[in-house]
Parts: sequence; structure tokens; C-alpha cells
Amino acid sequence: MIRSSVLKLCVVTLLVGSLSPTPGRAVPANGMGHPAVRVSLHPSVTGVAPGTALEVALQFHIPDQWHTYWQNPGDSGLPLQVTWRLPPGFEVGELRFPVPQRHLGPGNLITNVLQGRPVLIQSLVAPKTVKPGETVTLTADLKWLICKTSCIPGRDSVAVELPVVGSPAEVQPANETVFEQARRALPIPPHKSKHVTVAPSTTARTVKPGQTFEVLLELVVAAGNHVQSNRPPRAVLIPTHVFLERVPGLDLGKPIYPRPEERKHPQWGPVSEYRGRVPIRVPVQVRDDADGPR
Repeated sequence: MIRSSVLKLCVVTLLVGSLSPTPGRAVPANGMGHPAVRVSLHPSVTGVAPGTALEVALQFHIPDQWHTYWQNPGDSGLPLQVTWRLPPGFEVGELRFPVPQRHLGPGNLITNVLQGRPVLIQSLVAPKTVKPGETVTLTADLKWLICKTSCIPGRDSVAVELPVVGSPAEVQPANETVFEQARRALPIPPHKSKHVTVAPSTTARTVKPGQTFEVLLELVVAAGNHVQSNRPPRAVLIPTHVFLERVPGLDLGKPIYPRPEERKHPQWGPVSEYRGRVPIRVPVQVRDDADGPR
């Protein structure tokens, strides 16, 4: 039996602006990327103390009208991949992606894309065995698919060198502007939203390979507020979209949105809105090769 996985999600009701370029301390590492894409690596600190954590930011510079793919690309595409080459003993934490954009391509294929200057944040933990006075090199190997009317595979390697210091007191923050802006682009946890919260539930506590079940995402819009539906009648209105992160062993179906409230606004004309409790259903299939428990 496989316990139903908790699906990570972000409900987008607000678009986030792209980031401004900020010089980092990245050291080129024989880059082989497609010339249309540039990647820079920024550490969150000036040095590494034994046994302490740090963050690194991977900042992409994607040309106008091109895009690459989020960690769950959607109907087509390939997710952006990051592989680390680190000194022995370093641990790699969660790779955090910014909120993607929904892209409608040929044949009505819906994909989740990253455009402009997206920044990915990765957490790393140094081992207690690193010695003060040494220098550690952190190298990221990246692969992506960049698309416009057609797609081109690309790859690059970026690295940063950091000194090892004797204690955390000797470590100072670095590249604060990059990280501040990058965190603003991350999904907001549902419990931290002032106007919209999300309560997930499932129709099954345990599932078997080959079984289907459903995830219910209930949006609760605060009284006196509303959000646009997933298909507002005007392009200037920001739609509500659900982006589901990939879960190993599960195939996630397309979200099923409820019927919106349609009315005529005195200034905007026809609008399509959600208010109160908004149930969004997601069909899920457990793959035959799924491994449990989860």
C-alpha cells in the first residue's frame, strides 16, 4: 500500500515581475551553454563554516520571446535540470523554483514555463570536516530546453569558490538583493496568504499501483474579496491557475475548475470571478511502478 502523497502546489493570483541583473561572484566553469541563454551563480554568504548551511542562487538570463520549463513542464517540454559537483561531504537540499507562467502552445498544449530572468534557489550544507583556510568550489551542471517557435537543448556549468572560515561568526551575507528578489518570486505558502488560503484533501488514505484517486484543493477567498477565474474574459485580468509540483510515482491530471460567477462590471465589462469557497479537483493516477510507502 502507498500512503497518499502530499502534493505541493501554488495557486497564482498575482504575477511577479522579473529580476534585475546583479553582479555575483560566479567563476566560469568551461560553459557550453547555447549563446541565447546566460546563467550566473550567486552564494548567499562570503564564506563557509564547518557544518553550516548556505544558499546559492542560479540566475538565468533568457532572451525575449523565449522560455524554458518549470520543474513540472506540463503537456510537453523537459524540466530544467541541475546536477551539483561538490567537495566530499556536502549535502544538497531542496531546489526551489519561482512561480511559473502558463503557456498555450500549438495544438492547445499547456506548459509551465520560465521566462525573463528566473532565479532558482538551492540549499547546501557543508560537512564538519572542511578545514578553515581551505577553499571549496561549488559547481552546478545545468541542462535545459529553450523554446520559441522551436526548441533547442542547452547546457552550461557555473561555479563559485568560497573560503572556509573557523566559525559562523566570520560569515557575512552576500548578494542580498539577488536573494531578496528571488524569494519574492517563490510561491507563497497558503497559510501566509492574507486573502486566499488553500485546504488540500484526498479521497483516499492509501492507494495501490494502478489506482486512481482525486485531490481536492479548496480555495477560501476572504469575505469581501474575489479572484479571477481560470479563464477571465479579458487578457489584462490575472487568471487563477494551479501549478502542481511533480511527485514520484504519480501522474497528475489537469485541474478541474468550478463554474465561476459571471457578471458585468460597470468599468471592466464582463468578468468571471471566484468568491468564498472554491473547490478545484485534481485527478491522480498511481503508476504501476510506484514504490511505497509515501
